[in-house]
Amino acid sequence: MQRQGPVVIIAPSGMLVGGRAVEHALHLAADPKNLIAFSSYQDPCSPGFRLLRLPIGQRVVFCEQPVEFNARVAEYKLSAHMNGDELLRMIDTLKPECTFLVHGEERGMDSVISQSSRRVEKLFLNEPRQLA
Repeated sequence: MQRQGPVVIIAPSGMLVGGRAVEHALHLAADPKNLIAFSSYQDPCSPGFRLLRLPIGQRVVFCEQPVEFNARVAEYKLSAHMNGDELLRMIDTLKPECTFLVHGEERGMDSVISQSSRRVEKLFLNEPRQLA
């Protein structure tokens, strides 16, 4: 947090209820050049949800500390989960050399493998497998 210039902080999913993400948010809050971006669901009772609805420039008590929020706050609906049809469309769009399915219902995984125009494999991370 002492670095000057642009910084990207990738934090685990959470709702700013504790941990290092709270420290980072407090550090970034005052500067209007900063963006605090949420990449996952924010519970309506969470500090993250409240920040998303906070007008820029408002002084608030956030996680027991007074702070003026000038940073932009945004929410992006990102997910690593999709159904079979969505996955097939993504594969057709991106045209990867190979797609690895790492969890899900085996029947659904087999369906994606059989319908895909590209190479798709099941890769269960807890089981050692030889990749072709």
